[in-house]
Amino acid sequence: MTSTSKALCGDGFKCTGRTTTNSPITGATGGLCDTGNFCSRQALGLQPCVIGYYQPNTGQSSCIGCPAGYLCDVGGMSAPTTCSTGKYCPATTSSVTNSEVDCPAGTYNDRVNIGSADECIPCPPGQFCIAATAAKPTASPCLASFFCPYGATAADGYSSDYVFGLSAAGLCPAGYYCEEGTIAPTPCPIGKFRATSGGAALTDCAVCTAGWYCDELGMTALDDN
Repeated sequence: MTSTSKALCGDGFKCTGRTTTNSPITGATGGLCDTGNFCSRQALGLQPCVIGYYQPNTGQSSCIGCPAGYLCDVGGMSAPTTCSTGKYCPATTSSVTNSEVDCPAGTYNDRVNIGSADECIPCPPGQFCIAATAAKPTASPCLASFFCPYGATAADGYSSDYVFGLSAAGLCPAGYYCEEGTIAPTPCPIGKFRATSGGAALTDCAVCTAGWYCDELGMTALDDN
């Protein structure tokens, strides 16, 4: 009487033909699991690493999560690829799927292989980074009548009026003027004032009217005291 038994192929091995062992080493019957793949009893044979994972070694029963700053965007990878400029690539975790992500608006990235948005570089003062995928700041300076400190997302800073202590960029406030590429508003000098926002040059500050006086910087109204 002949007895037979069956057993699953061992972890780290592939069984491709008749074999008397669960860890075959000859090409005819199997061998070590290939790179870019994993072989385990639970997976029932050779399986490609899924997106977000890779495996550089043979004979493995699991794959490795893609590290921060690299990209594993296809199945069956034996090595991660470069994360592009203008992007960042978070590490694969139980809650994050590895992928290229645009740097936030107001930032840029001229390097490869960064792993988080915190590594994206704020747009320099006086310039703007309107494209989220920018590898370098947009060449054009911020528009006159607006001011842009670092991290500006558009040529006009922001669309709302600047309020001291409440915002960091935007339309030039009353009492000030902002030339092209301005980092911070410039106050109208003593002897002049500006009642409305959006001044673009010193000439937009009005000369104090006869019979009134303007004895402070950045005045928004005439003082008759």
